[in-house]
Amino acid sequence: MYRIGILSHYSSMEKDFMHLQGWEGCQLIFKMGVLDLAIEVARKMIEQERVEAIIANSKTAAFIRPYLSVPVIPLYLKTYNLIRAFHLAKTVGNKIAFVEYDNETQKDASVYDLDIVQQILNIKVNRYQAADLSLMPEVLEILIRDGCDTVVSSASCMIARASRSGLHTFLMKTEEGDMQEAILNAANMLKIQAKDAERRDWLTSIVENSDSGYLILSRTGLVNLVNERATELLELPASKLEGHHFQSLAEKYPVIEQLSRCTKKMELIKYLDQELLVQYLPVQSQNSNFMGTLYVLNKLKNIQDTELQARRLLLKKGFIAKYQFHDIVRESTHIKSLIQKAKLFARTNAPVLIHGESGTGKELFAQSIHNASPRARKPFLAINCATLPPQLLESELFGYEGGAFTDARKDGKLGLFEVANGGTVFLDEIGEMPPELQARLLRVLQEKEIRRVGGDSNIAIDVRIISATHRNLRKAVAERQFRGDLYYRLNILPLELPPLRSRPDDIAPLISSYLQNISLPYPKRFKMPAQCLSEMEHYAWPGNVRELYAFMERLVATAQSDAITVQAFHDAFRDLTQPSDAADHGADDNTISVPIGTYQEMNRDIVLLLLEHFHGDRRAVEQTLNISPTTLWRRIKEK
Repeated sequence: MYRIGILSHYSSMEKDFMHLQGWEGCQLIFKMGVLDLAIEVARKMIEQERVEAIIANSKTAAFIRPYLSVPVIPLYLKTYNLIRAFHLAKTVGNKIAFVEYDNETQKDASVYDLDIVQQILNIKVNRYQAADLSLMPEVLEILIRDGCDTVVSSASCMIARASRSGLHTFLMKTEEGDMQEAILNAANMLKIQAKDAERRDWLTSIVENSDSGYLILSRTGLVNLVNERATELLELPASKLEGHHFQSLAEKYPVIEQLSRCTKKMELIKYLDQELLVQYLPVQSQNSNFMGTLYVLNKLKNIQDTELQARRLLLKKGFIAKYQFHDIVRESTHIKSLIQKAKLFARTNAPVLIHGESGTGKELFAQSIHNASPRARKPFLAINCATLPPQLLESELFGYEGGAFTDARKDGKLGLFEVANGGTVFLDEIGEMPPELQARLLRVLQEKEIRRVGGDSNIAIDVRIISATHRNLRKAVAERQFRGDLYYRLNILPLELPPLRSRPDDIAPLISSYLQNISLPYPKRFKMPAQCLSEMEHYAWPGNVRELYAFMERLVATAQSDAITVQAFHDAFRDLTQPSDAADHGADDNTISVPIGTYQEMNRDIVLLLLEHFHGDRRAVEQTLNISPTTLWRRIKEK
């Protein structure tokens, strides 16, 4: 309950408004007091009665406000108060005097218009003003000398003196609605103050317990606040900073001088043996008025360590997608077209099925789609369906309740679908998912809910599913090795990634990108001889971009200088393209076998097997089959 002090300007005010006690959760304490006499009364109410706000008539409120430590709410006399008082005075008086306070230091007067009152009632009012109570007798003498026989005033002392002098008197009293308005204003102001105090406590707690240093300047450049962390980083005590002008401090302390020159949002300064990252933040109010300046200080090493730890943690958990479309190296028209298609897919929530050989960059595209989607700030979780046994894969995807099976956690475990809620789940090698889990995945797609292993209730989820496979799932459906209903739900947005052998235009930019990345730990930058590119473009790269990257790592690791020599390239490339001795003792090199299929499928299988046999040497395949490079290209791309 709020304790509100009310300074009465007439004796019966407490009696008139005692029935408002407790209204709006306010306890009312009444004391007589006006103008300068009210200051001491109000102070005693604050100290002894512990009042949190003061209500007084507008003249008194304006007079005492500068001297008090609590909010002062004015109680205004309004036009209708005057009309009522003057209407009564008109019935008995011949010449009416209106006496009011007039303090020259504060013209915060009542809300009324005396001219309007005179027009409405068709009367003439003589106006008299007294700057303080001691002048009331003098004012009374003047108005009597002027022939006034009736006095209207809100000052009870004037009313009493005029009555004793035989004049008609009418005291302007406060109306109930006006008092209620003032009490409500006081209560609202105290609520706001309480919220502001709580907010300040929170901010103070945050600032003082932060790992960052905070230096806050006022509008005029005075240092208002320095937290403990800032004093440690600046190696200056708060007593030498707070209350001093920032520019004068810059003349005394080199580190402050460096801070004063920071005008960008973020800058790096060096001080003694440390590097400080400084954030310079001009602070503005809601109406864009400049309020001051905030400097946020951090050790650069601490920021780097924190980011590294956070990155490692997120990468370890697999909860973030690292790659975006601009990370995909592309020169060929085919890849550029696929990226544009994938960007369109990113705008939707429909499932995406990425098909491609091993090493073609399926997860790279999956992460890029997630990062370009509205779910980019949500989790991205990936799992390889071919690497886990069925029971473990099920618990990883769907989670389990406590005690669901032996050696399980007592409190259960969240599955990837729950952890990724709102984000994306990438199911790699979806074609290897066991049939019993295919049925459960279908329910996730259709019903948007999962049930944990050992659970008895469904859990609503919101995840986007991107899946990938190297298998021909349409063929697997025909052979009853994969559920057709699941395939059609997964294949709403298909994306077919080409093997590296069908896009030789991308090999040169890929090599350049890989060398730049692989060279990072080395003090030198490596270059590939231009004359070696042709051979690499004619190699089939059965392991696709993954094999190319591994090959470039081998070249860099064995390089004797920053230039990869032609001889070193040929030595490494020979190991890549020529069969090992162990292979020479294998099966009959003149025999290959292909599964029965359509003419186009068998043609393609023959070409791929020969490419594997000849370790990607296209010319050897062309010579063996006696076909042109164009025919070889066409058969590779046949479905």
